[in-house]
Amino acid sequence: MSTLPSLSYLNLSFNNLSGRIPKGNQLQTLENPTSIYAGDVQLCGDPLPKKCPGDDDSAQPPTSNGHGDEDQEEDKKEKMLFYFIILAGYATGL
Repeated sequence: MSTLPSLSYLNLSFNNLSGRIPKGNQLQTLENPTSIYAGDVQLCGDPLPKKCPGDDDSAQPPTSNGHGDEDQEEDKKEKMLFYFIILAGYATGL
């Protein structure tokens, strides 16, 4: 939507939207930009006063729970299982 060539009116209020508001030419030119997002409390970023996680320079990096290697190993196993299932399905279809 931010790359549309022309946008004169937009109302996204009370749509249960969440996340960062995208930046773009047309979204920055709308009149009263904060009211078009009214009721969408999960939205963050400009033009709203609510900052998104990671916007604050003093934000601290996420703390490690000490299970990083275990998580990576589990992800690797899940990925291998996924590819094995895909390969088995392909071989069965031949």
